[in-house]
Amino acid sequence: FGATYCGPCKVLRRRLIELGLPEGVAWTYLDAEDFGPGGGADRLDAVLGGAPFSPGLPILAVLGLDGKTLRLEAGPELLLLPDDDLRAMLAGAGTGPG
Repeated sequence: FGATYCGPCKVLRRRLIELGLPEGVAWTYLDAEDFGPGGGADRLDAVLGGAPFSPGLPILAVLGLDGKTLRLEAGPELLLLPDDDLRAMLAGAGTGPG
C-alpha cells in the first residue's frame, strides 16, 4: 500500500521491479488513499482487521490464498530490508493455509 505523494512508496515500487518482481504478478500496488468502493482504503482496512490506527507508509502485506494476512511490514524501515528478505516475503504470498 502506498499513496500518491509518498516518496518511500515510490522507492519501494521501483526496488521491487528492479528485483525482478513484476507488479501485478508478484505484488500489487494499492493506493491507501483511494476511498472509492473496493479501493485501496477498503482493502487496507481489511488487511489491518479494522485496527483503529494505520501503520506508516509504505505497507507491504503478504496474503495467503484465503486472503488472510501472513506478514505485514510497514514504515520507512521497510526500505532497509535486504533484497533477499523482500524476495522471500513475496515468494510466500498465496501459500498460506486455506
